[in-house]
Amino acid sequence: MLFALPQIMSKFYPELAAQLNTIYSQYQDSLNTHTQQLAQKTLKLSQIQAEIDRIHETAKTEISFLKKKLTDLSLSIYNQEDTQMIEQKLIQEISEAQFLLSDQKQREASQIAKIEELIIRKQQTLDEKKGAYQTEIQHLMGEIHEKQMLAGELSGLHSRSFSHSDE
Repeated sequence: MLFALPQIMSKFYPELAAQLNTIYSQYQDSLNTHTQQLAQKTLKLSQIQAEIDRIHETAKTEISFLKKKLTDLSLSIYNQEDTQMIEQKLIQEISEAQFLLSDQKQREASQIAKIEELIIRKQQTLDEKKGAYQTEIQHLMGEIHEKQMLAGELSGLHSRSFSHSDE
């Protein structure tokens, strides 16, 4: 019955039906225009949403990459601080070792000097004793020589005294 209404109206109210048809046509055109605009806007919105999704994925990838890079950088800084701390500790230990080595060398040099001084004194003592022994030996040799001479003289006297007694 609703579909028959335009036909009935066009018979009884042709002007009203024409106006109604014009309004309906304008409404239909406007609705079609709005539907097309809505479809275009929906398509545009879908494109924008796809672009947002793509940007979001790119951003997630970039954020993940930057997090990894930040972690690597943090580890690098931590390792660099560790390395610097180890280097400082090694430098300190080397300095201490050099000091101890220098101190040890000084003590050894002092001990060597004392030993050399002791050797010189012992050598002087030995030289003095050697000189004293040589003097003593020469003195004893002199005494032995004198006693040999006396013994020779005594022997000569003794043999002369026997030869006088034989006569």
